[in-house]
Amino acid sequence: MDHGRAENPPDAPGHRRLGPYDSAEQAANWRQRLDDRNEQWDDEDRRWTAGRDR
Repeated sequence: MDHGRAENPPDAPGHRRLGPYDSAEQAANWRQRLDDRNEQWDDEDRRWTAGRDR
């Protein structure tokens, strides 16, 4: 996102959207939420992989 603000264009394709968000503040902080979620998923993947016999 080049301009750094939340948007909701009616013609944006679904695969390019995130949300829905409960508030404009949550939408504005989408990047942090995305990074936090991905970090959590990566941690879960590492724990899953560490518990497997190879």
